[in-house]
Amino acid sequence: MGGCATGKAKITKGYQLPAKYVIHTVGPIWRGGMEGKPELLAACYLSTLQLAMANQIKTIVFPTISCGVYGYAIAQACVIAMESCLDFVSICDDLD
Repeated sequence: MGGCATGKAKITKGYQLPAKYVIHTVGPIWRGGMEGKPELLAACYLSTLQLAMANQIKTIVFPTISCGVYGYAIAQACVIAMESCLDFVSICDDLD
C-alpha cells in the first residue's frame, strides 16, 4: 500500500472478509502527553469517513484506534471517536 501517514487512511478490498472494503488508518502513538495526539486521532476518523463517502459505503465499524499497542487511553480515545463521528454525520447524512 506504500505506507500511510499518521491520521490518514487508505482503502482496500475486503477479499475473504465478510466486508466489501477495509479502510486502514494509522493512529498516533500515545506517549503520555497531548502533543497534537487528539488532533491526529480525530484525523483518523475524518480520513476514514471521507474515504467511506467517496466509495459510497453506507455503514462502517471502528475499533478503538490507537488503544492497543499504541497505548492511547481508552476513555479519551472514545470521546474523540464519538465527537469526530458526530461532527462528520452532522454535515454528511449519507451514512446509515
